[in-house]
Amino acid sequence: MKKSLLLILAPLFLFASTPIDVKFLSDENSKDGRVVLSITNNSKKDIEVLKWNTPLEKRLSADMFNVKLGQKDADYTGRLIKRGTATDNDYMLLESGVSEKITIDLSKYYSMKKKGNYSVEFDGSFKYRTLDTKEVKEEQLKKSEIPKTTLFFIPTSQQKRALALKQTANFNGCSQNDIEVLKLAHDDAITMSKEASQKMNQAKKNTSAERYVTWFGKPSEKRQKIVTDAYNKIYDAFENKNVEFDCGTCRSDAEYEEVYAYVHPNQHYKIYLCGAFWKSSRTGTDTQGGTLIHEASHFAVIANTEDYAYGQADAKALAKNSPDKAVNNAENYDYFAENNPKLSMGNDNEEDNSDNPTDDGGDNNSDENSDNSNSDGLTDEDRDWDNCIALDDDEKVEACLIEWENRYYPYDNNENNSFDDDWSWDDEDYDDELNWDDIDWEDYL
Repeated sequence: MKKSLLLILAPLFLFASTPIDVKFLSDENSKDGRVVLSITNNSKKDIEVLKWNTPLEKRLSADMFNVKLGQKDADYTGRLIKRGTATDNDYMLLESGVSEKITIDLSKYYSMKKKGNYSVEFDGSFKYRTLDTKEVKEEQLKKSEIPKTTLFFIPTSQQKRALALKQTANFNGCSQNDIEVLKLAHDDAITMSKEASQKMNQAKKNTSAERYVTWFGKPSEKRQKIVTDAYNKIYDAFENKNVEFDCGTCRSDAEYEEVYAYVHPNQHYKIYLCGAFWKSSRTGTDTQGGTLIHEASHFAVIANTEDYAYGQADAKALAKNSPDKAVNNAENYDYFAENNPKLSMGNDNEEDNSDNPTDDGGDNNSDENSDNSNSDGLTDEDRDWDNCIALDDDEKVEACLIEWENRYYPYDNNENNSFDDDWSWDDEDYDDELNWDDIDWEDYL
């Protein structure tokens, strides 16, 4: 026998702000984990509200509620989307004094697997514009001023089955041509995430390099480690994990025509490709490979990023004004990896190569190494990862791969996969002027 669902909402909570007012409404007839909100324009002017990443969308596309059972968070399992530029159709007119009533089934978007009293609070923001100026403004609702509400929830057997199925999604809906496009995009994602991972691992502590600061803000050891760890995991995902692509679910849906892709953060390594993805290219900005990096950063096992800002202009502004959000914004990881227009990490490892934009910052001790080789018989060209496997001697191949791994990924040899545990920038023997290639990594591993 199927269990029925019981839902009891505590008294409404209210957050009054200008111009948008949000409150939960008591819904005596709600089922399946639903809550009802009203969004009111309490200003004296009509406004247009951007529906993106708000309850105004037909389906949630951002984590905007804090849902807990006791002290345990119910993970957000809904979609996270990479979008293009907002158009007039993405805004909804909200006249002065008018309220929009919305019903949301939280159990469809949050992992509410167990019976119990769930606490719920709204943690979202709204972008809006006035009809006269069309200037877009953002209103962030303050959690500290929003009382929580509670609901008593019992999942039905059907909901339990749906929660289980979310973990076993299959690749589907791709033509042979789609597969060829995705293979190239996947290769591009590997190349870009590998390069980003290398640059971040080579960067000095508290880097002020132009490329880093542009996309992740002012120097911070903590934030730099977050970015480095994220790119390590993104590269590992595309290089070593079974990434699944879904070509059919949203491709022909009009709602997704200007959407590049989306993922469910706990549906690991599955990416849904939508209309705008198939119109984008492999070069420039918002590339197909960059989109895959954007989406991969959303996965809970990688970086669990959000979508605070879309587009280069807003992503740069986020890095400048709110770097803590920038290191948790998927678009910033996309643009750092694409590096278009090209920005330098030269403050860290390309100082002597500023006249050579194609140089990756290798050793320039030409007097000592005029033959461009070292005692193991490998040239600098041989040490490039892409050429390692092409060497004509097995011992050279092994030495090349080991040297490359130790140079760029020394933390991989650590049981906890932590760079800082085995080697510290604060080591008393570290010299700020030390060239990266001069470090004897064996001393630290």
